[in-house]
Amino acid sequence: MKALPFLKSLGYLLFLNLLIKPLWIFGVDRQVQNVVGPQTYGSYFALLSLTYVLSFFADAGLTQMVNRQVAAGERFGAAQLLRVKGFLLLGYVALVVLFAGLSGIKDWALLWPIIFIQALTSFYVFLRHLVTAHQLFATDAVLSVIDKGLMLLIFLPLLYTSFFPHFVSIFTFVYVQLGCTATAITVALIVLVKKGVLQQQGSTAPVASRTVLPFAFIILLMSAHNRLDAFLLLRLRPDGAYQAGLYAAAYRLLDAGNMIGYLTASFLVPFMAKHMENKLLVQATVLASRLGLLVAGGVSAAFVVVFAAPVQALLYPQLPGQALPVLQTCIAVLPAYLLLHVYGSVLTAAAQLKSFIFLLLGAFITNLLLNLWLIPLYGALGCCVAALVSQYAVALATFVMATRKINMDYGLRSLAAVVLTVAAAAAFFYAGRQNVLNPFWCLLMAGTGAVLLLMAYIPAFKKHFVSSL
Repeated sequence: MKALPFLKSLGYLLFLNLLIKPLWIFGVDRQVQNVVGPQTYGSYFALLSLTYVLSFFADAGLTQMVNRQVAAGERFGAAQLLRVKGFLLLGYVALVVLFAGLSGIKDWALLWPIIFIQALTSFYVFLRHLVTAHQLFATDAVLSVIDKGLMLLIFLPLLYTSFFPHFVSIFTFVYVQLGCTATAITVALIVLVKKGVLQQQGSTAPVASRTVLPFAFIILLMSAHNRLDAFLLLRLRPDGAYQAGLYAAAYRLLDAGNMIGYLTASFLVPFMAKHMENKLLVQATVLASRLGLLVAGGVSAAFVVVFAAPVQALLYPQLPGQALPVLQTCIAVLPAYLLLHVYGSVLTAAAQLKSFIFLLLGAFITNLLLNLWLIPLYGALGCCVAALVSQYAVALATFVMATRKINMDYGLRSLAAVVLTVAAAAAFFYAGRQNVLNPFWCLLMAGTGAVLLLMAYIPAFKKHFVSSL
């Protein structure tokens, strides 16, 4: 696959997700929290985080392994993969039930549907990765928004019209999610059958644990690093549900910004695994992805930090002023997330998994120790400070290690351009706040400037691609 079709497919994926998923995050998920209240939503968010962390067992690295190795030319029998995946999903359900029981969880009526949502989501992601591993990027772009698109069709009328008064509850929310995810799985299976992916024959040998386990460790460590803190809030604070609600409100913006990084990484791994021998092409792809993600993420984070008060007033009018530092500190982590996506994808595609696991393990231990210290003292803000330290540490370490491992250029001029752009945007936002300018006009002007910067980079970007193909 050449670079231009890759970029077109990536652009299509980003367009669809930027159209649908922000509506889901801010139009549905956010409004559900506003309707049910921070404490009820906080309980849901904490339980969701627990099931998310343990979801490593629902996949055990199978999806990432298949994604990379099929893209690199290896073959697996579809029937074998589906059997392994089914076994892992059953084990996952048993593991969550055991862990929840040992942790003293009482809210089983809410936990059960969340468990099944996570199990079905894991299966759906697995099916989508079969699509991307076979380089069917445009097809995956459509599949990536089906479940959330269905949620929008159902929940927007429930939340924003007067025809369904008092119908929205946290239980309505989780059971509709369950149904929409099941429907999306059905569509994905139909697509895979029509594309002939499920009929393909491959190796009948069992999937080796030594092949899968490194990917499982990566998923476990990243999940625990990113999401365990919400569950710790619930268990370590008397007001844990409320603090988890404050954290969920801030994390929603971080998650929305991180969406582009996650989607880019889902394309980068199979693309780079397929073209790893072409160093110039890999380097051009990495540097272009890094520039776009860090400029977008850095400018967005700067906007939220400077204009936190009007952003919170718009999105969460019921939250108190004490939530502002949580919002500001949480969103400041976004550039670290994005940098880790880019260079974590490089290490994964280059099969440098032991190095990546070593870095992630150090970051997780740091984050856990900081959370155990800071959560009892500062609640949700403590989670954000812990993330700020550990995420930037692992992102920078991964950047250095990945660049050295595959002998890439650091792209220091590109990094300097990112730093100067974000600093200029932050100064512009601060001046706008001091002069009582409309925050969203400020964002529009800063965003336009960032786009012009990226457009100025396009000629050099194209030249680099042409020389590398």
